[in-house]
Amino acid sequence: MTKAEQTLEIRHASGLKQNVFAERLGVSRWTQQRWEAGKYEPSDRDMLAMRAVLAEIKADVAAEGTVEESAA
Repeated sequence: MTKAEQTLEIRHASGLKQNVFAERLGVSRWTQQRWEAGKYEPSDRDMLAMRAVLAEIKADVAAEGTVEESAA
């Protein structure tokens, strides 16, 4: 699986829109879009950050039962 496919899969698993996910990562929506399109490759650090955002969301869902309304 390419990093572009992984990036898209992680974001879809988070349930967040592209701009919200990018904001949580601290990158622009355009950067996120380019990663998902395979035009640029995220660094290993960026991939870890994406997985950390996903883990935070899963923890929030487990604790609260839903994703924050502002994040969806």
